[in-house]
Amino acid sequence: MIYIALSILIKMYLFFNAFQKSFYEYKSLFTYLIKNYPVLSLSSVSIGLLVIFENVYLNIVVIFSLLVQLLYLIKKSKVFLKITKRIVRLFLTTSFLTIIFSLIIHPFIMDLILPLVIILADLINKPFERLINKRFIEKAENKIKNNCSIKIAITGSYGKTSVKNYIYDILSDKYIVKRTPHSYNTPLGISRFINEANFDYTDFIIYEFGARRSNDIKELNTYYQYDIAVVTEIGKMHIDTFGSFEAI
Repeated sequence: MIYIALSILIKMYLFFNAFQKSFYEYKSLFTYLIKNYPVLSLSSVSIGLLVIFENVYLNIVVIFSLLVQLLYLIKKSKVFLKITKRIVRLFLTTSFLTIIFSLIIHPFIMDLILPLVIILADLINKPFERLINKRFIEKAENKIKNNCSIKIAITGSYGKTSVKNYIYDILSDKYIVKRTPHSYNTPLGISRFINEANFDYTDFIIYEFGARRSNDIKELNTYYQYDIAVVTEIGKMHIDTFGSFEAI
């Protein structure tokens, strides 16, 4: 049982990380599962053999498979999971469902169907998440709409963050400038930047606008008005979510 619990926790971390990086898209979660199935199945297969044969030497195989699975996929992902409030809520709901389902079916089966349990947990949380996001964005909108700073929005397939930093370096020699940190280029990321920043005496505010689908930039334009728009190179980045180059 302890091996199954460890396997579920490790996979939960890996799936949450992939889910978060894809902005909580279900399709991307299954794509991650398919691409990494050979490694993800290591612990499941070894635990299944241990459950069937109850061989003491298989304990070593299980431990080894869990370590390989964790270390390999964390190294491959390159980006660690960010422990946000949404992730904490998703973890709690997923854990609750896992415990309930484990009372009905064998925990080993839970290890196999964990992605479906995570999606179910997200569906349960989604109305609450939408309400939280709506209030968070509205707070940022209300804060920034009467701000008199000159606002610059940067978008494009490549080089957004670099161009943002170049413009910041140039302007900050003479003016007080605020910019979105790192790659905060989604409605929630920009809202967080606005809600946490102090814009007193700020001359310029630089936004970075990111897009994965056709209406993403339109949505950002609705929330955050700007005075100057900068478009970097247009390429085939995110063509899998846009559907075609023409849509980009």
